[in-house]
Amino acid sequence: MKKDVKENVQFLLERYPATRTCDLKLLAMYWSIYDGFENIIYYEDVYYGHVTKPESIRRARQKIQKENILLKT
Repeated sequence: MKKDVKENVQFLLERYPATRTCDLKLLAMYWSIYDGFENIIYYEDVYYGHVTKPESIRRARQKIQKENILLKT
């Protein structure tokens, strides 16, 4: 996992508490802020790597929450 993905996810979890309990909100915030996609994300954007893979973002959230009890729900 890229270190910057983990750092970005940690920032979102700290700044936006709603992202701690909803991976869809976390994905939307991540893609909007870090990948520059503010419109609807199409399957092709994910498939061809135009946005960060959802699994990378989810795993980073899971790892951060495991390490930091304050960022859990």
